[in-house]
Amino acid sequence: MPLVSRKYVVALGMPRCGTGYLHAEFELAGFKSVRWALGPGRGSIADVALRERGLNASRRLVACHVQRAVAAGRLPLDELPNDVEAVAEMSALYWQDKQRGLVTSFIPQMQHLDLLLDSYPDAHFILNVCNHKTWIKWINCHNDMRQRIVEAELPGLPKGCGAFDADLEKWVADHHRKVVEAALARGVSFLRLDFDRNDWQVQLQQFLTEIRPSPPPGPNWTLYADEDMTWWHHHQQEWWCKGAGGTPLPYPDEQQFLTEIPPSPPPGSDWTVYE
Repeated sequence: MPLVSRKYVVALGMPRCGTGYLHAEFELAGFKSVRWALGPGRGSIADVALRERGLNASRRLVACHVQRAVAAGRLPLDELPNDVEAVAEMSALYWQDKQRGLVTSFIPQMQHLDLLLDSYPDAHFILNVCNHKTWIKWINCHNDMRQRIVEAELPGLPKGCGAFDADLEKWVADHHRKVVEAALARGVSFLRLDFDRNDWQVQLQQFLTEIRPSPPPGPNWTLYADEDMTWWHHHQQEWWCKGAGGTPLPYPDEQQFLTEIPPSPPPGSDWTVYE
């Protein structure tokens, strides 16, 4: 019975579409999350310089890490820090030369949608959506992001086309449709999260709880799983199984259960189990 492998939670919606809420909820649920850049908010001057002229973009922007990994033939999220478990936003739009209207843009959830879904079949994907007109208002209020979108050459939105709201609405609708179709075709774990719904937070919390059930009280619990069941194991040899709603419960017959678990080897390497 193997240890549960790390399974990413990845948002595939548009930038500025509730991604701050997603990031906060991921962190509250116990996931180490990143949103658009590594270390955002630690220095407003650095963030402005990153947005306005791409200062330290290759080191800080999530999108740049993804692009670099893909270009090297690796999995898209391979270059992110090892402790990252969730990605709330991965788009990048920054000025290469504002006076000349040149924008560097990477939107991995568009450019590498199929690759992301195929590379992480056990991951959990979220399509964060809202009313298109509301999203456009958010874009218009966020610094000069609307201008950067207009000047950028984006997948499905050539340079200059984002000046009209109708173009942006169609662009977003097309992306949402492609994500839903691609996710459903692969049967991956998927949630379409609509921020216009009053219960969006409840939906998200339920989705995250199913991914990572809460451990029993106290420290030193490790999660194990097979195809049908999950268990928590304590360093003092206690076992709890996952009950309804993700609540851990004491295993009903611990001795019988323990006989089904391969014994842990002694310290060191080169040990072989015989029966």
